[in-house]
Amino acid sequence: LVKDVNDNIVPVPIKNSYAEGLDLADYWSSMSGARKGMIDRSLQTSIPGAFSKELLNVTVNHVVTEVDCGTKKGIDVSITDSDIVDRFLARGEKGVGRRNSIVTHFVVKKARLRGLKTLLVRSPLTCEADKGVCQKCYGLSVNGMVPSIGHNVGVEAGQAIAEPATQMTMRTFHTGGAAGVAGGVVSGFTRVSNLLKMPRILKGKATISRVKGTVDSIGESPIGGWTVMVGGEEHYVPAARNLLVKKGNKIGKGDRLSDGPIKPQEILELRGMRATQDYLVDSLKNEYSGQGIQVKRRILETVVRPLTNTARVLHPGGHPTYVPGDFAPLTKLQAYNQDKNENGQVTYEEIIRGINTAPLMSQDWLTRLNFQRLKDTLIEGPSQGWKTDISSVSAPLAAYAYGPEIGREKNAEEVGEEELEETESV
Repeated sequence: LVKDVNDNIVPVPIKNSYAEGLDLADYWSSMSGARKGMIDRSLQTSIPGAFSKELLNVTVNHVVTEVDCGTKKGIDVSITDSDIVDRFLARGEKGVGRRNSIVTHFVVKKARLRGLKTLLVRSPLTCEADKGVCQKCYGLSVNGMVPSIGHNVGVEAGQAIAEPATQMTMRTFHTGGAAGVAGGVVSGFTRVSNLLKMPRILKGKATISRVKGTVDSIGESPIGGWTVMVGGEEHYVPAARNLLVKKGNKIGKGDRLSDGPIKPQEILELRGMRATQDYLVDSLKNEYSGQGIQVKRRILETVVRPLTNTARVLHPGGHPTYVPGDFAPLTKLQAYNQDKNENGQVTYEEIIRGINTAPLMSQDWLTRLNFQRLKDTLIEGPSQGWKTDISSVSAPLAAYAYGPEIGREKNAEEVGEEELEETESV
């Protein structure tokens, strides 16, 4: 079976191969798949290109800004996961390694001999650096060295997952639009895009439990689908989805009741930010692995971090500049609240934003100019006094301010003389 240009399955099977020879009916049916492959090759490559631009606009400011943020937080990683190597331990383990020591294959071997299943390691997801990420939370680079201050790990991570996205759409051409290939190549890219853009309306989303409890009953709904009662609360599962639970099953808050992709916003509401981060990272890793593309978990953590590091101010407390409704980096608010009493602390709501909206929440002047809605930026920026710290290592867009001679160690007079000579020669 093949798919047509609208991604619908053509209900006429092709019985023979080209080598065996096609009759008129088979040949006519194969044209739909061939046409889909040609169209995807010419048009679908532009979609990953736009996706890459949006992604890099989010990660471009995510650079290494300090040696150690001092956090004691981390994530549990299985000792059987190869990505545990080249990270720093967030918690020391007796007979294995001290806190902030590098995890090597020898350390993993010692942990296995002690019967440990996981190690708590530092991660970009739990980094408490005011801007960007610290060296300890990022770990070692591919060259086995600690990344230097100012190293743009965000751009590296963005390119590492954006480039393979083009391969996902190009494979449609090579498979001739065949139906049922690894869940559909185009749907593979669409899934990655949905995970990072986080649309409000997610097609075919799973139903998850809003409460913790036991499945009391499952009945057919008058409008189609099923009505699942968990802990006395009713949940609706559409007919297009498959039930994953039975009567009497123990269900946790945020657990699946049906198949389908889970909406990240619902996980944030029910289980918090850390669970949302883990879901995004795990889902991205599974999607790329399903396409035969291996991406390190730490790369995905670096991409997810700026998408989950935003909060909406509910009450500014004693903060001199914030007002209710402002958006601010979550790490900044947490650092501010550490040294304040309860009355002086900022109350906030953790939020997540996709790669197509996250840059629009920034008040960095040059970052906003590098994205969409330039008219709004040019109107709102001057009226609200937006700024850009062009001397900071976390502002790689400083070239916009200094011009093409940035980093060439030329003073203004030399630059002016060269421009004058070029003008006279013309």
